Amino acid sequence: MKRQTKRLGAFWAATLGTFAAFAFSAASASAQMEMGMGMGMGPAPDFYSRQAESSPESKFFAENQTAFALKLYRGATEGAKTDANVLVAPFSVFRGLNALSLGSAGKTKAEIDAALGRSDVADETWIRTLAAVDSSLNAASEATFAGALWFAPDLKLDETFVQRCKETSRIEAAAFDFAAPNALKKANAWFARNTGRKIRNFLTELNPETGLLIADATTFKATWRIEFELEKTQTRFFTDVRGEKIPVATMRETAPFKYCDAENFQYLEALYKSGRFAFVVVLPREGESFVDVERSLTPELLRECRERAEQTTVALRLPRFKVERSFDLAATLKKAGVVSAFGPDADLSPITGGGERLKVDQAKQAAFISVNEKGTEAGAATMQAAMMGAAIPNVEFYADRPFVYFIRDNATGAVLFAGRLVAPEPDGKTADAEYWEQEDQEEKERKAKERRERLF
Repeated sequence: MKRQTKRLGAFWAATLGTFAAFAFSAASASAQMEMGMGMGMGPAPDFYSRQAESSPESKFFAENQTAFALKLYRGATEGAKTDANVLVAPFSVFRGLNALSLGSAGKTKAEIDAALGRSDVADETWIRTLAAVDSSLNAASEATFAGALWFAPDLKLDETFVQRCKETSRIEAAAFDFAAPNALKKANAWFARNTGRKIRNFLTELNPETGLLIADATTFKATWRIEFELEKTQTRFFTDVRGEKIPVATMRETAPFKYCDAENFQYLEALYKSGRFAFVVVLPREGESFVDVERSLTPELLRECRERAEQTTVALRLPRFKVERSFDLAATLKKAGVVSAFGPDADLSPITGGGERLKVDQAKQAAFISVNEKGTEAGAATMQAAMMGAAIPNVEFYADRPFVYFIRDNATGAVLFAGRLVAPEPDGKTADAEYWEQEDQEEKERKAKERRERLF
């Protein structure tokens, strides 16, 4: 008699943080990011140089995880409307897929490894590399990571699989009664606890037939290295992808940022206080197609921009925004080539050592990000304002139109979050936006007049 295939679930939740999980069946949760402002005026640790001196395996990881992040981001954008904001937590999904890779064989493993970019890398080398990345990231105060393997009481997991998950992602295994009356409440409590209670009631149901669930939660919270002063925030227009002007609260600061010019976009990195993490913005030039720039992004192009970026005094305008999104990861992963894991021919035998048959039933992610001027230490903020007051900008970087952004770890190259802002929430202060638009126009005219006078 043919054995029934048990479900495996995968869920990712991110609260910028992020959170993720695979349920066998499978599902995922959410990510929230809170970006505040901090002073930290001492020189930032040179995480760029540290990565440049890292091992070939570490460089390989950075390249492939960035490629995976872009692949996941594109999958999310393809399933979204052109005027919809997008947010994904690639590293959280990457951790969950790694667990699946360690617990798969045959065609299933080949597809997962291809999506991860590790087809030609031996398991032992891969485990050693991810263990080093995991150790490095867990040492960072801004980010926290939690993982769990919940398995049905009647399912016996292979010890090698459990140990490898623990080595690479510190994922702990525990028996879980999916049929218990309080199972859903217990699962959601874990997600809430490991996302700083930003993600609550992530799961709406839990199938009692689930055999195994892989859950991953990541949180990220950091203050800016260079503060945006709340008093400088103005309501200005943001032109969305449809050409409509939206009045939004816009943060402003003139200060040194890592910056470079690309052919059809501007590239900027705003560091967080420790210097380890960066908020990366890719802003299409005025008149350039946002969709074309979005589609042109590759790991090689982003690496080139990162290497070319130099410290430059920039007049930065960045909208204050929040984005909350959830989407079905199964469709995105299938587009990335991970197909057989979701079907009846899934080979996840290494998870149980050849015992019960499993297949991924569903995969889901939810993510939340909040970008604002949140400040720390008013005394330091006053000093910072004084230091920046006389800065003369070399570059204007006005994010008043759709842009792509990333949260990247400069030490390992890991992309924790990737998103796009195409339609920020309006603040309703249209008159204020019109006033500042007129001020900008008059300023442009004054500068044009000064240039003409210098010429003649």
